[in-house]
Amino acid sequence: MNDTTIAFASCMDADADPIQNVWDRIRAQKPNVLVLLGDSVYMDFSFGFLGSPKPRGKPYRMSPEDFAAALYACYRKQWQVKSFRRLIGEVSQIAMTWDDHDFAWNNSRGRDQSDCKEAVPKAKRLISRGLFMQFKHCLQTKNSGGSDYPPPPDLAELLAGEDQGIQTVLDVENVRIVTLDGRTFREAPSRLTAWMHGEAQLEWMSQQFDQWQSHKIIASGSTLKLGGESWHDYRDYQWMLARAPQNAIVLTGDIHRNVGPLAHGDPDRFWEVVSSGAARPGVGGFLNIGGGSGRFGILKCGEHAEVRLHETTTEDGCPFRRIY
Repeated sequence: MNDTTIAFASCMDADADPIQNVWDRIRAQKPNVLVLLGDSVYMDFSFGFLGSPKPRGKPYRMSPEDFAAALYACYRKQWQVKSFRRLIGEVSQIAMTWDDHDFAWNNSRGRDQSDCKEAVPKAKRLISRGLFMQFKHCLQTKNSGGSDYPPPPDLAELLAGEDQGIQTVLDVENVRIVTLDGRTFREAPSRLTAWMHGEAQLEWMSQQFDQWQSHKIIASGSTLKLGGESWHDYRDYQWMLARAPQNAIVLTGDIHRNVGPLAHGDPDRFWEVVSSGAARPGVGGFLNIGGGSGRFGILKCGEHAEVRLHETTTEDGCPFRRIY
């Protein structure tokens, strides 16, 4: 069986960076698989007083019609990035999930509707899911060889969609990749009572690996412990410590930096590798507040699993590090 080379990345914004050279750098690594770990577009970012053209809070105030038009425009603009399309045309498989900025807005979630600032109403959840699935289908089919992005679905069609998650399973050679949905079922954070993914989704994830004897990859938009909004802020992290598949590798994004591999559990039960900041420049001019660009990871799965993280200023990346 051939080795599998997986490229993984997160956080890109074609409004802020329409060139996105990172995808040509990834293409040079000749990956079989591309895993996008969320924030593939940005509905909002940072604050207006720092010069952000789409400050936090703006998508929440939009009507469903305006929300759909704005989100569709973001996906269409990302598809039009030439370096991105070159990579999409060459990888054999694509897996992807979302995080807060492509689900709806900063720190957004689908459950616990009592907090109006972060909870996403059903209409916008349906719009978001429909447009995410359109983008994903376009990537996975290479848009049937065309260069034009498909037209937007009718609003009525989006609102008639299924109010459910986007979690999936992808098998490539010796690797099984389970992409989790950490937004649709997310509740207000509480380590004692709240779930990020919902217990049912975690049980489903565990079942996907029950009979799988080779490499086990979990793709998540949120980190396990780093930054805000991590698994550690929910019951999900304790569930993972007790129930995670042995030697699973969790690929995560969100925090606009590369980290890892990090061992979790005692003994080392599972591993995390973070790659975030593919093409999301910061705001505030030369201050570059909150941004991160040029970062990605390469995971090679053969007899062993080893990972290399690429930074903005290191073309060849750090040396490969063996995970197991």
